[in-house]
Amino acid sequence: MDLFVCSKILNTIKDINLEDYSLNEIIIDSSKKPMGFSCITKYKNHLIVGAEYSSCVYSIDISNKNNIEKIFIGTSVSRIVSYDEKILLLCSDINALLVYDMKEMEIMFEIPIGNYPFSIDVDKENKLIYVSSFLANSITILDSDCYKEIRKIAEINDYYLINNLVIKNNNQLICRIDHVLFGDKY
Repeated sequence: MDLFVCSKILNTIKDINLEDYSLNEIIIDSSKKPMGFSCITKYKNHLIVGAEYSSCVYSIDISNKNNIEKIFIGTSVSRIVSYDEKILLLCSDINALLVYDMKEMEIMFEIPIGNYPFSIDVDKENKLIYVSSFLANSITILDSDCYKEIRKIAEINDYYLINNLVIKNNNQLICRIDHVLFGDKY
């Protein structure tokens, strides 16, 4: 079993073997300019890596780590998750969720999401997608079959920003929030 780690400042993926703790490096881009690899997910036998400082995601064949495909998206990607034959790309700079079809190799939908969408998770059992909007202080719930908004849970708290969402067993949605004081709200 391997642990794959991406970094915003390195243009590599660290591949850590969890049996003997050996470390290998997958070089995605040999340039000196950081690509901002901020997120990683697994799709079949590939790692899909999102970059904040480019307009691409990268598909890395796990069995042949030198086989790296660059996929042009057109915007930076802040979070990424795989779901069925799709890759869900959260793009904070354009306030949207992109649904990328891995079979067709194209963007199927661009869905407007709040203000600076920052975290995403999928509840596969209930066919729901949860997206937190960092600056809107809200969670948007989408139907994963048609990608339509079901509900928006707005203004969770005046003093906190929703940062990370995680779906746990027993259908529990867990979110991490950051305490931030805004002007006259303290």
